[in-house]
Amino acid sequence: MLINDTLNHTAAPSSSSSAASPTSPKRIAIVGGGVAGLGALKALLDLPVHAQQGWVIDLFEERSRLGGIWNPETNVPCPPTLPETPLYPSMRTNNPQPTMHFPNHPYPAGTNLFPSWTVVNAQLNDFVEKDSLFPFCHLSHSVLDASYNDNDKWTLRVSNPSGIFNNNYDHLISANGHNHFPRSPRIEGEELWAGEGRQVLHSMYFRDVAKYKGQIVVVVGNGATGRDEADQLAKAGATVYHSYSTNSIGWAPLPNVHLKPRIARYTPTCIIFEDGTSLSNDTIPISVFYGTGYELRVPYLNSLLAINPNSTGTPTSLETNLRKIGPLHHSVFAIDERLPMDALAFVGLNVSVAYAYNAYAQGFLIAHALCEPELLPSKEEAMVELRRSEQELREAGHEPLVMGHRFPLPHYKNEDYLDSLISHLRKLSPIALPSFLSDPSKPFVEPGIRYMRRNFLAVQHGWLEAEKRGIAEQFMPEGNSVESWTRCVEKLLEWEKGI
Repeated sequence: MLINDTLNHTAAPSSSSSAASPTSPKRIAIVGGGVAGLGALKALLDLPVHAQQGWVIDLFEERSRLGGIWNPETNVPCPPTLPETPLYPSMRTNNPQPTMHFPNHPYPAGTNLFPSWTVVNAQLNDFVEKDSLFPFCHLSHSVLDASYNDNDKWTLRVSNPSGIFNNNYDHLISANGHNHFPRSPRIEGEELWAGEGRQVLHSMYFRDVAKYKGQIVVVVGNGATGRDEADQLAKAGATVYHSYSTNSIGWAPLPNVHLKPRIARYTPTCIIFEDGTSLSNDTIPISVFYGTGYELRVPYLNSLLAINPNSTGTPTSLETNLRKIGPLHHSVFAIDERLPMDALAFVGLNVSVAYAYNAYAQGFLIAHALCEPELLPSKEEAMVELRRSEQELREAGHEPLVMGHRFPLPHYKNEDYLDSLISHLRKLSPIALPSFLSDPSKPFVEPGIRYMRRNFLAVQHGWLEAEKRGIAEQFMPEGNSVESWTRCVEKLLEWEKGI
């Protein structure tokens, strides 16, 4: 049974959440109960007991269960009301599961290499239960506003089923994810075209693939979501037009779909593509799904986080251009004259990473910095370092404000970043690290995780082909360690070369 079904932890937190120390109390709020928030919470609790003595930690999750986007939604609303999650019933992971678990918490032996969302959801619940995280979590608690006052305290205005209350904290960790506010292209004539038998939706509303059998569907976007939805729709019997820029990530075209460039405009009866071709049908329903990502917004930080879609250069105070939040130190700590360096931290903004490892590493950096503020540079030093790193990206042909929180290729830069956070703490932190992190000769990100992430497209293609042929079990390890999975994946890729 899922732990969130057996416990109903919705009471408002109080100062008695943990034993308070008269000498060095700290009150820490985490917003978000998905992978990012849970990873940060686990990292804080992995500090030595003496280092966290007197700390009060409250994690707020607005939904009735933990799990973030992996927590399903029973009744999906119609636009403009936003769904709580973009999860759809047929969703599987697009990354190998050995790259998705938290450190020292692998998936059970026998788990599919690319499991369904139900397996991921169960794994997160198991993680919460085994590591005793639930007592710190407050479900059905929505943070409405967070403001920093003259007494160096955060005041959080929180809503729960009993009403609205205020709580004060010393430190705030924002871990509320980045898959909630849809980014849709503004295309001329869309309102004229949409009507009887024709609909335009963001992919976050995509759910039942079977309902589109025999229909025409245009999927815009060639990212992970767009590709998966286009592939599933084609397999379900829809006529699929996959529309994306030829400059997008270099994945091979999907089979059984009609490739199209971007949509140029709509007319009352047609979809016009950039190459001048058109699509219309008066008898078969046509749907358009925008798999075009999400805007990066944090509504409860509106008093601090300016929204500036036309931002140029490195900002000097906290803002979002809807793709990137900055300025941040190590993609974590807010650099802002209105805040101390350790007052506000973000976890989980990075994309195309090993998300659970990323959450834990960033959470561990936060945990040590809260114990030892000297681990953080001054704001001036942090800004110099940030400007230098962003200038290096620009010189390499990457615009940071467009890339957002995505790392440039090749993929190993993601893992280099995570290793650098732990290496930084190994060298400079006076606080003892957990035993599994104490050996400086061992990288934080295991070599097998690097290997599978670097080759994830080939791994996914090979695994799905093995499933289709009914031989996937030949590539399953007896155990569940990263090392055993790596050996099997190497065998899988060798087999794939010969087919």
